[in-house]
Amino acid sequence: MVENKYQPCPCGSGRKLKFCCYEKSASLNTMSDSELIRRGDEFPVYRCLVSRNWHEQGLAPLFVVRQLPNLTYLVGVYLIDVFCLGIKETFVQTRIKYEDLRDLLKRFPLQFDEIDYEDARSIIMGAAEYARQLGFEPHYEWAASGWIVESGRPFNNKFTFGKDGKPFCILGPEDDSKAIMKRLEPLIEKGNADYLIVEDPETFRELVNDDFDEVEFLAWCDEILDLLEDGCFDDARAEIKDIRDEFPERSEPFFLMGTCLTMEDKSEEATLRAPTG
Repeated sequence: MVENKYQPCPCGSGRKLKFCCYEKSASLNTMSDSELIRRGDEFPVYRCLVSRNWHEQGLAPLFVVRQLPNLTYLVGVYLIDVFCLGIKETFVQTRIKYEDLRDLLKRFPLQFDEIDYEDARSIIMGAAEYARQLGFEPHYEWAASGWIVESGRPFNNKFTFGKDGKPFCILGPEDDSKAIMKRLEPLIEKGNADYLIVEDPETFRELVNDDFDEVEFLAWCDEILDLLEDGCFDDARAEIKDIRDEFPERSEPFFLMGTCLTMEDKSEEATLRAPTG
């Protein structure tokens, strides 16, 4: 928590912290992450960023950052397929420090532009609406990250979606191509949609600049480290199990589990070895 109660409040009101957001700042210590996310619209927008030339590239990594009263940040991260699939991936990071926010942004090699908050909402929610018309629902974590951009409030439908006036789907190795093509087939047969299948993972990454999985993975690891630091070992073990299931080829979760068991003084169990190959 901020120690100097008489410094200017970080919300930008111009009032002293004690007479503005001090009580809200104090309440953050007892607020769960899920409650914090649900109340995301109570905190001021710090900045919004979107990848340059997103409309031409078809994929738009987009960040919406809200500042908390204790000078940490609440970040909604969105990978938006503006050509077809809408909200392809998304997650939320809570209570992250400025240096961690800076590192998160640096993990993307793309150039980003500042964007107005309402324009950011227009991209995210407009793409979701476009995809729903094609039969594609947002990524499952939209149920959480939607709070950051006030998904229940109307938005200005400012942008157009699709490519050359129709859906254009780029299918990568990890996409459920069969299910997606089943939805698009009637449109494709009539010439009202186009698609491209890229089976090679490296070619796909180069084509769509898709390093979102890596950023999500590293952010998840950071959250687990925070749980370990706070002594929340049961929660940490549950998250480690989930991340191992999601990224079975990565070695980091095995080291995280070893660290967790060691911190719990269960060193004899900390013999899990990272997968080889």
